[in-house]
Order: sequence, then structure tokens, then C-alpha cells
Amino acid sequence: MKILHFILTLFFAIGINFSAWSQTLTITGPSTVEVGIAGSYNAAFDKQGKSITIVSYTIEAPWIGNGLAGPSGIVGSLRSQTSSNPLKVDTTGITLTFPVIWGDYHNGETSDQVTVTVAYKENGANWTITNNKSVTISRICTPTFTGPLTIQSCCVTPVTYAVVACDANAFTWSISSGGGTITPGATSATIMVTPTVNTGFTLTCIARRSTGLTTYSRTSTITVGRTPPVTPAITAPSYYCTGEQDTICINSTICGMTGTTWNVPSSLQIISGQGTNCLIVTPANGIADGTTGTITAQAIMVGGCAAVNAPQKNFTIYTSENPPVPQGYITLELDGGGPCDNPVYIVVWHPTQLYLNGYTSVSPGIVLGGTHPHGGGGADRIKITVCNVNLCSGRKSCIEFWVDRPYPCGDMGLTTPTLVYTDAFPSDTNDRSEAGPVGDAEEITIYPNPSTGNF
Repeated sequence: MKILHFILTLFFAIGINFSAWSQTLTITGPSTVEVGIAGSYNAAFDKQGKSITIVSYTIEAPWIGNGLAGPSGIVGSLRSQTSSNPLKVDTTGITLTFPVIWGDYHNGETSDQVTVTVAYKENGANWTITNNKSVTISRICTPTFTGPLTIQSCCVTPVTYAVVACDANAFTWSISSGGGTITPGATSATIMVTPTVNTGFTLTCIARRSTGLTTYSRTSTITVGRTPPVTPAITAPSYYCTGEQDTICINSTICGMTGTTWNVPSSLQIISGQGTNCLIVTPANGIADGTTGTITAQAIMVGGCAAVNAPQKNFTIYTSENPPVPQGYITLELDGGGPCDNPVYIVVWHPTQLYLNGYTSVSPGIVLGGTHPHGGGGADRIKITVCNVNLCSGRKSCIEFWVDRPYPCGDMGLTTPTLVYTDAFPSDTNDRSEAGPVGDAEEITIYPNPSTGNF
């Protein structure tokens, strides 16, 4: 009998639980809501025909703000209660209709749940049942701008600005503190600003939702400054050849540039392009070889903005020719180290006849000190080539010098005479004569014999 009584008691208890679990709670209402606009929700409890007494409903929506207002001053509420979250409603009805308003207060949350719990009695026992509904909140975040924070002075080219403001889809733009024009309008997320000459401006955007409250918004402001205009550059050759034409230009891509003022010396004749960004020039008649000059230009800027000077461009005028063989001599001048400590010498060319119709090259231009204490011999000898180069014809004429690497600090300790070599000869000969041993000679001959400088 005890066993049967236990089984019946257990069966009765299980039956009550089955009765409790068979009830349902349904929540209906909008799945997407606007801040500040009430969404109407309905909670319906199905008794499943049981003898049930409803005690209360408890409603909760965590992100309504619980009485806190955000930047727009909009407060969230449950059934018009702004500071009770969750909210308990004592009622015996099987349905409960209640409005929920999500306020402006948030930490970036765009999703929430409306949760309803029903407390009821059945057969003298207390029971609860809970259900929830997911809700998406259309929130506006503070706009962030894309677009430059600085614009070059004198530039009035339209500049694009855009904002990202989460779910905002209506925008109000304004410009101040300097000024400019907003195009094509001020209601889209992307605009064009045509700035006023040489002044910065302050740009403000108010973001809203077209289906939301007009009082629900977010505002951002940026200040756009001006930077000095880019310095223009002159593109021109470093030399001009008589009888030939060349083009010189100033880079005209600088924003706000409207023209160019050129200053070209009389040694160059302007063929065409005066007043434009490019000139075609040629050397003037009768200009001497090696004549130098300077070209300058100014970029004229829009709206009275100050003109901008370009760095000057220097030039030389040459005539096409087969240049003469260089005339002169070389010396080695100590440039690094010490005479006795890894000396480095610069090769210096001393012309006895200047070459003005081009340039003169010296190669190599640096000589390291020798390794033999007597300063000469074999691998320590180095060839120096000096050339007159004409840039217009591309031709050159050269002379070669043979130099023993100097080493003045060695312990000579020699009992035999050294050899003396001729140190230069024209490049168009293969003859390199060599004097015999000096021996007891009192005199030697050096060719070419330098008139000045050191040997």
C-alpha cells in the first residue's frame, strides 16, 4: 500500500508539472523601432483550458534607459513609467497591452529584448512562465567625417565631404567661420564644398532619421584650415644650343593657379607662349659661348591671392662643335687623412686655356696615397683623363696624365736613383716617352712644364 501511495503521489505531481508546462505566453509587436516613438506590444497567456489565476505581468526592456535621457533629451519608458525597469503590473487578465519607448540614452546598443514574465496560480501552486521578443533599435551615432581637414590657400576647387552616422538617413549641413558654398544641396550624406578664397571654414552636420522624431539627432563639427600654396617648379634645360628651340614650362596643376608671369633674359628669344604656362625659346643671335642666365616665373593665383614665386632656373648657352684638346696641368691636393696616414688627394685641373663652350671633366677626381715608400712603381701608377665636352654636339677631346700615387712619409733608404716619367701626353697619340735613370744628373726635364702650381 505504501508503494502504491508513493506511485500515485508521484504521478499526481508529474501531472501538475505537465499542466504547468502546457501553458503558453506569446509576445507580439514591432521588431524594429524608432527612438522616442512608442511601439505597442501585446502579451497573451494561453491557459490551455486549465483552472488558472493570473497574478501579475513583469515587463523588462534593458536598454530603454531607465529614466536616463541622452543628448536629445528623449527618455525611455515602459507603460509610461520612466524609472521602473523591470515593471510589475498586477492584473488577472489573460492579455496585457503595453507601449515601450526606447530613449536616447545608449552606449551604442542597437538591439534589445522585450521580456515578459507571467506569475499565476494553479491548484494552489505558484508558477511563472517567461518569453521574449527581439527588437532592433534604429539609433543614430555621432557623425564621423571623411574629407580633408586642410585645403591649400587660393584653392576654390570643390572638395567632397561625407559623414557616417549609423542609421541616420537625413542630414542638415551648414558652413560658417570663413564660408563657402555647399552643393548640390545640404540633405545628403555626401556634399561638395566650394570654399571662399584663402579662408578656412567650419562645417557642421546634423544627422537624423526621416522616420524618427525631428528632435532625435546627432551633431558633429569640423574646422577646415588653409595651408600655404604649393611652390611651382620650372621645367627647363640647364643649357641651350644656338640654332635650336627648347620648351620651358611651369607646373600648372597647382590649385587656384590662373596664369604665369615669366621673366626671361635677353639672351633667350621667346618664339611663342608668352602669358601661358609654357614658352618656346631659342638662344638670341650673337650670344657668346658660355653665356649664363636665369629664368624666373610667378604663378598668378585666383581672386587676388598673392602670386607665388617659382625657384629660379639657371642656364648656359653653348654652340655645337668638336671641342679642342684641354690645355693645362693637374695637381693633387690633400683632402683627407694625413700625408702619413691614409692620405686622400683631390685631382685639380689648372687650365691654361679656359673652355667655355661646354664643360671640362676630370676622371678619376680622387687619388689615394701610394703603398710603396719610394712613391712609385708598377701598380701604384694611375691614369688621369681630362676632357673638354661639348653638350650640343656630344663630342669630347681628352688628354691623359700618368701619376704615381704620392707617399711622402716612407723611409727612403735608397742607394739607386729613381726614374722620372713624362706626366702627360695628348690623347690622340700612343707615345709615352720615359726618361732614363737620373743617376748623377744635375737636371731633369718635365713635360709639359708647369708655369704655376706644385709638382
